[in-house]
Formats: sequence, structure tokens, C-alpha cells
Amino acid sequence: MAADEDTLVLLWTSGNRHVALDMAFVYAEYSIKEEWWEEVRIFIWGASTWLIKQDSELRERLIELKAMDGITVEGCRICAESYDAEDILEELDIDVDYVGED
Repeated sequence: MAADEDTLVLLWTSGNRHVALDMAFVYAEYSIKEEWWEEVRIFIWGASTWLIKQDSELRERLIELKAMDGITVEGCRICAESYDAEDILEELDIDVDYVGED
């Protein structure tokens, strides 16, 4: 998960939907719109994986964010396996890998 100085890596760990909607997603969107960062990488980790599995509104919002130039979404494979969310993340076309592997 290497990033350069023009890239923001947003590590989203919270299982609280308000953190996603009111902080993580808003900051990611405006970081691109206002050109604060050239690239924003949202990394789904831990309880946020469970939340994506449970919440269709958040899934739709992630699809919208992924459609923006400069935003990518990634996830942790161990988390996806732990929360039985591999299928949901694959449907969303989210890159899911074991963290720490090349």
C-alpha cells in the first residue's frame, strides 16, 4: 500500500455509519474536488468491512466515490474473510488483498 506525497490513504476502520457518511466519504470526495490531493485511496479495514456488508446505502456511496477520477477503494482480505464479506466486496469491484503482501 505504498503511496507518494500527492496521495492520501484513508484508513477506514469504524463500524459506525455516521463516521463513513459524515467524515471518511465526505473528506475523500472533497479532497479530489478541491484538489487537496491528487489521489485518495480508501482502505476498508476491520469493522468497516462488516458495515459495508450490512448497509446498502454505504455500498451505493462507495460506487459513486469509485467513479470519481482519483479515488480508489481497497480492502483487507483477512477482514473480508472474517466478516464473510468477500462476495460483497467483489460485487463492488474493490481490490481485496492480504495486507503486507506484494
